[in-house]
Amino acid sequence: MKKMYTKEQLLMMVKKLYEDDSKTAFGEQVGGSREMPAKMIERFHEKTGKYPAICGIDLACYGLQIPFIGQKGREQAIEELVEFANEGGIVTASSHWANPTGNDGGDLCRGNLGREEAWEELLTEGTELNTIWKAELLQDARFLKALGDRGVPVLWRPLHEQNGGWFWFCITQNGYTLPGKYMERAWRYVYDLYENKLGLTNLIWVFAPNITNNVNCDAMYCYPGDDVVDIIGYDWYTSGGYEVDGDGKTHDILMATGKPLAITEFGPTGAKLAPHDREQTEDGFWNGRDMLALIDRLISDGRKSAYIMTWTWHWAAHSWKYCEELMASDKIVDRDKLAAMFDEME
Repeated sequence: MKKMYTKEQLLMMVKKLYEDDSKTAFGEQVGGSREMPAKMIERFHEKTGKYPAICGIDLACYGLQIPFIGQKGREQAIEELVEFANEGGIVTASSHWANPTGNDGGDLCRGNLGREEAWEELLTEGTELNTIWKAELLQDARFLKALGDRGVPVLWRPLHEQNGGWFWFCITQNGYTLPGKYMERAWRYVYDLYENKLGLTNLIWVFAPNITNNVNCDAMYCYPGDDVVDIIGYDWYTSGGYEVDGDGKTHDILMATGKPLAITEFGPTGAKLAPHDREQTEDGFWNGRDMLALIDRLISDGRKSAYIMTWTWHWAAHSWKYCEELMASDKIVDRDKLAAMFDEME
């Protein structure tokens, strides 16, 4: 890389990758428990022989936990992400925000917020729930702004998997499905706070529901609007099937927006995911060849994607058998290839 790419160049790159059926950028999520980005990046390189094109971070309980790592920890994480981006890599961030009610069942981002009355309180300035949530939003904003001050644009993926029922900010709570307008309003609340009130200028907004076959609450059920979304995508954990071809047609529905699309989280589940006492490299579990075959099938079906990011641990590409074969494929864009593509933009 001759110099850091700009926010505009990053959005152009995502569009370029999306429009090119021959290649997909590939990356991985940094581990939880306050793991620093460089640890994942070097582990990925050690296992695959390549550097990931995408580095995913979570700012909350499943990642950096920025409220608890102190100024020194935050500075270290920022420095490592700046270095990664300077080498041509793309940074994407999410945040599993803590349940403002405190009723999280021991896992900060879990539990339920409540029904319409609770959501009205959350989205009303100055209320107790709003004040608690907003405090965490402001912490995240400071971290994201610090990256922007160092020239790093970020693919920002808030309220991910909001069409599910496992985080407090999901649409389904105790078997009750909220009207989609509450997620739309929550998205716009964060957008207005970050873009208009705080003046963050380095964010590219990524809307990413979970893959679903629920036609009554499909991937667009919570969509906040074209004016506040730059990139669209979805999180996909596969049991080895071809879930995008189910009734929900998640990929197709999202492609219809006309925005560049990505598979924003990916990993195996069910029988394709190794249990805790086994290695994902063993035969029978999801592997790099499975991933290449899936990419081929998606392309042959006209289901394009700009990038794919796996989650961490056994879900992650570095832990799979044939991961070197995956990353060596001409279909896959790693960090070095991505850097060369950015250089060609100048």
